[in-house]
Amino acid sequence: MRNSTDVKQEVLILTDGQSNCVGNVTSAALKLQEKADVFGLMIGINTQSGMNELTNYVSYPKNKHLFAIEGFQALEALVNEIEKQVKNVPCVAFDV
Repeated sequence: MRNSTDVKQEVLILTDGQSNCVGNVTSAALKLQEKADVFGLMIGINTQSGMNELTNYVSYPKNKHLFAIEGFQALEALVNEIEKQVKNVPCVAFDV
């Protein structure tokens, strides 16, 4: 993350909805939410338990930060659409 106070910090969690992390992921997600807006994108499996878990990780309002798509083909289509949209947005110079 950039340390600039004038830059909005955003994080995207990509998951298949099947948690395989050790440790307290919810606690880590809450700490992350203190520093950034956290979004979640569930790809593929879309179980209710997976959606419930991911709901705990994302920022409020939950319905604006949580998304699901059917699979990797849908992800590829989404990335392609974002690439098309970005071509119409001018770059802004910044220091790293």
